[in-house]
Amino acid sequence: MVGTGVAANFGVLIKGGDVFEKISAITTVVFDKTGTLTSGQPKVVDMIMLGNKFKVPDAITDENLLKNLAYLCETCSEHPIGKAIVKHIDARDSSERFKVQKFKNKNGEGITATIEDL
Repeated sequence: MVGTGVAANFGVLIKGGDVFEKISAITTVVFDKTGTLTSGQPKVVDMIMLGNKFKVPDAITDENLLKNLAYLCETCSEHPIGKAIVKHIDARDSSERFKVQKFKNKNGEGITATIEDL
């Protein structure tokens, strides 16, 4: 039962010793939470602007402006990925220039927002 004690130190609770016997037959494990397995929180490591791949007004193809708008929208989000985006961009000065008027979270789809004075 040493294994259950070691697992508990890592925050993993195991119901009983028979679990170890069952998991010995596992050959594949698939995780659907990239970034949360290593640090417990998602982390943005890079952002690539794809504005030229989509229909966006010419006025918002500037990379810094796009980052500021993403920052503003994601500050309203409670989603862990939204929080990671906010932490990565760190564009606090954008809140002085623009304001989010309407924000809506669409579960499983993302967010929509209306930015004042854009």
